[in-house]
Amino acid sequence: MAHNGRGQHVQTGFHFKDSLLFRPYAPLRPLLDHEEDGTLDLVLKTCFFHRNRPGGTMSNILDCLPEGEEVEVKSPSGAIHDQGHGCFSINDETYTFDEVSLILGGSSVTPGYWIIARFLGDKSDKTKLRVMGASTSENDGLMKDELE
Repeated sequence: MAHNGRGQHVQTGFHFKDSLLFRPYAPLRPLLDHEEDGTLDLVLKTCFFHRNRPGGTMSNILDCLPEGEEVEVKSPSGAIHDQGHGCFSINDETYTFDEVSLILGGSSVTPGYWIIARFLGDKSDKTKLRVMGASTSENDGLMKDELE
């Protein structure tokens, strides 16, 4: 999946009795082609109902699933495809950049994390990378330790 889905997301679905719920998630692994083993790692933030905001439907379902329960996953998709070395395919047109800036917000950090990890893992990639993150509170952001 890494080769075909760099920086993209997968659609994760859960079947109810009479409907299907889908939500996009950006996988954290595999990052590189040699890591592909037919599995993927996702980071989910379980958002419980709060008086000022609704809970996260899919994150709560996935958080409560018993081991062995099935979910549906569709292959990677998205308009932006990281091809490495500052090269991105955006809506089927290729662009190359010497510098890339990412703005990561709250629980939507995983697509950016994927690109950061891939950049840092490829010592031959000389693209300059700048990252700015934001979240509702200091404790609200996902993967803070990994990003630091």
